[in-house]
Amino acid sequence: MISYLNMDKSEGKQLTINPWILLLGASFIASLFGIIFLVTLFFVVRAWVIYEFGLNSFTNYLS
Repeated sequence: MISYLNMDKSEGKQLTINPWILLLGASFIASLFGIIFLVTLFFVVRAWVIYEFGLNSFTNYLS
């Protein structure tokens, strides 16, 4: 029971992860979630604009 508290060399190699690689992976996953959120928000806002103002509301401002 005490043997795992003692840091002896018989444990084998300790797996160390570079914190920069961890930060890079976390920011990549966060950017994927951000892109998915922005695309979803665009489609929700576009569907709400079509529902609220009609289908030709985008061309109403041009003419």
